Amino acid sequence: MNSAVKSKFSSITLLLIVVSALAACSSADHNYRNEFKVGAKVAVEANLVCIPKKDSAVTLECKYGLEVDSTYYALENIPRRAVQSNIIRAGNQVKVYGKAIEAKADSIYQASAAIDVHRIELKKEAPEGFFEDKVFYISLSNAWQRNDATSEPWSMISSQTGGEKIVTFQTPETFLANTNFGYAKIRIGYSDNITAKKCLQPVKNGKRVTQEKVNINGIAFTRTSLTDAGAGNRYAIDSYRTLQNSRCWVIESVINYSPIEFYGKESGVTEFNRHKTAGIIENIVKTFRFK
Repeated sequence: MNSAVKSKFSSITLLLIVVSALAACSSADHNYRNEFKVGAKVAVEANLVCIPKKDSAVTLECKYGLEVDSTYYALENIPRRAVQSNIIRAGNQVKVYGKAIEAKADSIYQASAAIDVHRIELKKEAPEGFFEDKVFYISLSNAWQRNDATSEPWSMISSQTGGEKIVTFQTPETFLANTNFGYAKIRIGYSDNITAKKCLQPVKNGKRVTQEKVNINGIAFTRTSLTDAGAGNRYAIDSYRTLQNSRCWVIESVINYSPIEFYGKESGVTEFNRHKTAGIIENIVKTFRFK
């Protein structure tokens, strides 16, 4: 047999092996069902999350699982190759193949059941703008830019010192151009040097202040809203605070703008929709999750 024939024969053989392997894999996948039943082989597609603890405590470790219709499924025995390939990341959309098992009786996590993982496929990476910290994660659109250049306090509306600002996101200069909008920021920080009362009832230095209780992904926050002014600028501030393990966590947003009366008709400047902009920010805050 000459070399050309041998090469062609080898290529055909390799192709048949690949096709056979794919067919075997496809056939094996039919053994996995979408219906979750303990003891059965299941295939579940959902977003990876860090399952919250039963006592709502916030700690550094992450117990990975799937969230399906507000129900958590813990992932056990995750293959090492899935971890090494960076598939295992909060926010990624994955498909998990494995055996449905009961959640561990002594588990400290809010898992209704678990999956003994056989393999994991990445379906969609976490969206751009997805920010992950050791303790939390949050999703933002591409319009937001990380801005940690300036030194800022842990909170914009608290006189208490000793805290730390973790991250600041800000809209670019081109956002809502030709309007009286200035900028918007979202900041996340914490303080260990504050009482529970002062954490949830921060300094009220604005002209109009309102407070309400809100639930963000299972965690109770107190939302303080206020307006402030200075040097021709207006500020609309929302401060979301929660006390976790004696640490006061804060998510704060600020919308800066100038009164539309400052601009003449010939300027071409129009009034931005403050309500719509506040809604965009609120939807971002709602993506905040502790691990």
